Amino acid sequence: MERRGEAKLGAGSARAVGLPSSVSVGVLTCDPDNCIAAIHHALRMSGATRPILFLPAGRSIKSELQLLQQCDFDAISLGDALEAVRASSNGLSPYLPPATEGSGQQQPRLLVASATEARGIDLPEIDLVLVWGVPETADQFVHVAGRTGRKGLPGKVVVLSPGEEGEEPPRLSLLGSQLGIDLSEDLHHMAKRNERWAEMWTVHEKVVQAETKY
Repeated sequence: MERRGEAKLGAGSARAVGLPSSVSVGVLTCDPDNCIAAIHHALRMSGATRPILFLPAGRSIKSELQLLQQCDFDAISLGDALEAVRASSNGLSPYLPPATEGSGQQQPRLLVASATEARGIDLPEIDLVLVWGVPETADQFVHVAGRTGRKGLPGKVVVLSPGEEGEEPPRLSLLGSQLGIDLSEDLHHMAKRNERWAEMWTVHEKVVQAETKY
């Protein structure tokens, strides 16, 4: 799921935006109800220790955070993480929690944020950006993707998009042409399922739709 190289808007654009050459970009598709397994897979395969997940516009951070925590993520909102830093007397980063008892390992703490929430905030430790859904414009993509690869450090960006295996997510080709990257070269499908998470996702989506309707 990696693609390295300078990302720029195509010819004829009013201005250029880009990503550092140290940042790799990939796309991971999944069945609509298999998004949670896809996020777990992206975290595991990347080996990241400082990941952040950007939600699509209109999704409630509180609601999605609750679902992620129920699906075995150690997840925290970006706002709460920043508040913990400000409140910490020793200045320690809140990213890494204590090791899970009995596991002997530490799981990465997943920051969860909206694109607007992260605007103007410097997050130098981020080594993986998960983008939920294909951004509509190159500017939107670069804004969130640019949270990693700071100061020449390596970083990874994975776009997570529901879709059938072998099908290119909507807007992906247009976004790639705007960035000067063939995003389909590093497109993979999450075929392995977790039925428990899929069921929880389905129930969650029904609740979200009902809350939106009323």
